[in-house]
Amino acid sequence: MSQAQVFRHQSYTSTPPRCPHYSICPPTYPEVGSPEFARRMRQVGVALRKARRYDAAIEAHEQASKAAPYDPDISRNLAISLRGAKRYKAAIPIYIQAIELGDGGPADLLFDLASCYEKVGNTKLAIATFDRYIQATEKSEPEAAQRAQRAVDNLKKR
Repeated sequence: MSQAQVFRHQSYTSTPPRCPHYSICPPTYPEVGSPEFARRMRQVGVALRKARRYDAAIEAHEQASKAAPYDPDISRNLAISLRGAKRYKAAIPIYIQAIELGDGGPADLLFDLASCYEKVGNTKLAIATFDRYIQATEKSEPEAAQRAQRAVDNLKKR
């Protein structure tokens, strides 16, 4: 059989994929809504976000979130993708959800949340969130805490 014949044979006999991003996913397709589907869609979303295809990444993370609504990693990656797409207002509640689901999550989430507050013009919440970040990182990452303190100082000057 030639390669064209093999391709035609496979395209007529294979079952339709269940994953909407089947060109990126491995050849075995999990049931939509399953934990495995959520895990794979998160991986697809991360890959798309790293490729700076934010809209597709957001779509993948939203599908993963529907399958696993209480997964803090999915919420975190969705928030990061929204921020990458400059949808700051939409990213704020997702960052809050990721922080709440993940027992506070990594301190970087606080910095990103504060940055979103700053971008939408909510200076008071930006300062308060930067202060929380500074408290969380001043002993473990003093350089990061100093960077946040400079951001707070700049916000207070406005």
